[in-house]
Amino acid sequence: MDADTSAPAGENLPTNGGAKVDAASEAADEAAGKDSFLLVLKNGTSHAATDYWLADGYLEYVGPDRTRSHVPLEALDLQKTVVENSRRGLPFVLRSAP
Repeated sequence: MDADTSAPAGENLPTNGGAKVDAASEAADEAAGKDSFLLVLKNGTSHAATDYWLADGYLEYVGPDRTRSHVPLEALDLQKTVVENSRRGLPFVLRSAP
């Protein structure tokens, strides 16, 4: 019989529904450091940003390497972005100027 005996019954770890975001956050943390904002997108990816602002329906941002980029505002997962930045001690507030 091929029974899995790696964990006694009832001692399995709970599943983590946010694992994809956590993994993306950890990767961005390593690349950017804890002082950068994380922009979490609805597709589960994230981008590190040292600064960000709204402009013409886009979230413009400056990456840790000082390059400027943007994502459509509707692609941003605002709730996850706020939560992830809160965990990092960074308040994420949408604003119209850098």
